[in-house]
Formats: sequence, structure tokens, C-alpha cells
Amino acid sequence: MNESLKRNINKLKTQLASNPDSILIGQIHDGNPQPEMEDKNGALAEYTQFLQECDGASFGEIILFPVRELSRNQFYVETLAGGTETWLFIGHILYEPLVINKTDGKVYMFYGDEPVDWPEECFGSFDHFLMDYAFGKKYLDLVPVDLEDGWVRLIRELDGWTTRLPY
Repeated sequence: MNESLKRNINKLKTQLASNPDSILIGQIHDGNPQPEMEDKNGALAEYTQFLQECDGASFGEIILFPVRELSRNQFYVETLAGGTETWLFIGHILYEPLVINKTDGKVYMFYGDEPVDWPEECFGSFDHFLMDYAFGKKYLDLVPVDLEDGWVRLIRELDGWTTRLPY
């Protein structure tokens, strides 16, 4: 995990800790120094480093499971090509499954109510997903909210956004 991500996570933890409404906005759990992850080719290195920094989190409507919940949540990946050998179900965005590919480390989303053998949307590497979607302007592409949403306000302060919505 790069230093910029660590700084963002620590700053967000501090901001959430001082906000009485933080449970409604987001949560960042303490890290797990030794998350039990099978990673045969190193593709999950960024994700493992994230778990060491924060073992589970909710970034607005993006929910990432703690390690202790991973094993019981793998039922979604059984329908994907390669099943649990290729995919790890790591969380959800508005209840749509968020998975990571164990061979390339990229994060994907698919719609749980539609049978598919490959996820529909790719967000790039795990670090890229965090920077651009969880902590960046592309959050607005994933979640139908406005600039007054609690999580959006928090990450706008983090990055000093000046974005105006098109509506």
C-alpha cells in the first residue's frame, strides 16, 4: 500500500473518530497485522496490505469485509468462471458483490441477482480502486448521491474537491 493511501486512511480515521455521526458515514477498523490470506502468486499483496492497515471498513456505500468474515461470504464467487480458486468476495457496493481476482489482483463488481460467469465492471488494482473510487471523485460514478452525502463531504475535505455535479 502506498504512503498516500496510508495517509488518507489515517486522516479519515481521525475525522470519523471526531464525528458523532460517523456510524452513518463510514467506519475504518484497526488493522490485522497478520491476515490469513492464501496468495499463491502475490496478486493479493495490495489487498493484504490494506487488511494490515484496516481490517474491514465502510467507505460510505462501499463495504469491505474484515478477514474473519471472508470465508463465510464466498458463496457469490461460486458462479463465476474459476470459482473460489480465481475469485475472492471482499465486500459490496450498494449490496452488489465486489470481488478481487486472485491471479491479477484487480477489483471487479457484478450484479448478484443476474447469473454471470465473469464480473461486469473492473476498477483496476486494489490501490487504484481505493484512491479513485472509495476516496476519490469516481465514488460518484458508483453511488447515486449528491455532494452533500456524508461520505462525499468527508472525502471532498480530504482531497479538496471543487467538483460540481452535472445536475
